Amino acid sequence: METQKTIKGVNLLFLALVLIEIVFQIVVGILAAFGIDIFMGKVTLQLIFSQLVFALPAIIYFVFTHRDLKKGFAFLRYKKIRFSNILLCILIYICLSPVLNFFNALSMLYSTNVISAVMFDVTDEVPFLVGLLVIAVIPAFLEEFTYRGVFYNTYRLGAGFGAALLSGLLFGLVHGNLNQFTYAFVLGVIFALIVEATDSLWSTMIVHALVNAVSVVTIYGLPAALEWMQNLYDTAKAENDVNTMNLLESIMGTNDFSIDAVMGTGASALSTADVLGLVMHYAVPAAVGGVLVFILLRFIAKRCGRWEIMCAMFAGKKTQTSPAREILSNPSDGEFTSAPAYTSVPLEPAPVSRVRLITWELVAAGVVQILMMIATEVILRHGDELAAFLQ
Repeated sequence: METQKTIKGVNLLFLALVLIEIVFQIVVGILAAFGIDIFMGKVTLQLIFSQLVFALPAIIYFVFTHRDLKKGFAFLRYKKIRFSNILLCILIYICLSPVLNFFNALSMLYSTNVISAVMFDVTDEVPFLVGLLVIAVIPAFLEEFTYRGVFYNTYRLGAGFGAALLSGLLFGLVHGNLNQFTYAFVLGVIFALIVEATDSLWSTMIVHALVNAVSVVTIYGLPAALEWMQNLYDTAKAENDVNTMNLLESIMGTNDFSIDAVMGTGASALSTADVLGLVMHYAVPAAVGGVLVFILLRFIAKRCGRWEIMCAMFAGKKTQTSPAREILSNPSDGEFTSAPAYTSVPLEPAPVSRVRLITWELVAAGVVQILMMIATEVILRHGDELAAFLQ
């Protein structure tokens, strides 16, 4: 019963996060109607406020439910991670990239890409290092603390792979739009598996920061790259260099190298045939990348002594803290040796008191968030028509 109360508590936390975000947006809208912009026209401030709105309630919840912070941080799995495992996690990100590209392309069949424009606005406001901090580092720390630390580890008390699925679902829902929901859901599930394989929250913080950092490098570097390509194309055109012109057009799919042409994205900017072409283009690399991600997770879990735990997790078994053995590397001879450690070992779920991950609080929060995402998509696609109708 204690586990059920704990799970009900985090579900109530998620409902609170959703309601707080709605109230926050309403207050911002009311203030804007009176000519008060609390963000001072800065997208960067808006991103920071959005992160804090979601993270602060989770931090408060954590502090009040874990009065012993040392045990609390152990529950969150703030544990040291070996450098070799960090490198393996980076390899996971590389293999994961085509998987994310596939699901991002798939989402374009029913959603509009809203994040690209926001991220390019950040480049106009702050220098690269500040953008890296706001878009990559802060979200990685706060979101992993909340969704893998608080939510996933709590759900893991009463479930196996279902805990990873549910924490991934919440991670997708909280992004608030159908485009990000699709790949964030997949990313959230894989992040949970990385935590389980390494037994350390630092691993997903590193991978999460890397995912976001690559996006930051892209948005800051893309304008300069496009300008260089435009100059190259114009020079080739002036010199009647048809081969170079055709090469650039085949690479970019256009002879307009402006940001709006290249990143004027979303389902509305591409035909269904174009989107299906992208999906098919990414299908094979995504399948290969997915297999490699699994192989790397298995390798990490084995060298950390957690492969049996992950197998039990897929079998739907919950865990408790108990003496076990963990695989440690021996730097003197490069071999792997066993050393005593306290870690999680799989146990069969209690047959009498079945733990329910999904409670009414979670259902209510999920329904509200889904309706909000659908409404956002409708406004993005048909905003002008709705405005004309209301007038």
